[in-house]
Amino acid sequence: MKLRVFRTLWGVLGECDGDKAGAPVLGLEEALKEIARLGYDGVEVPLKCILHLGKDRFKSLLAQHSLRV
Repeated sequence: MKLRVFRTLWGVLGECDGDKAGAPVLGLEEALKEIARLGYDGVEVPLKCILHLGKDRFKSLLAQHSLRV
């Protein structure tokens, strides 16, 4: 059995309300790159964020960084 560890993107992305969370805001590409670097297996993301960014762009970025959703 393998435990998969996911990181939420809520409040992280400027494209999807990150500025309202009071946290440092990253772009999607730099956020996914950092999450992958830290060893996470995937991300949990608001659906409205995927729709805002475009599902094809989002899927290609996940694949580029070997992340799941």
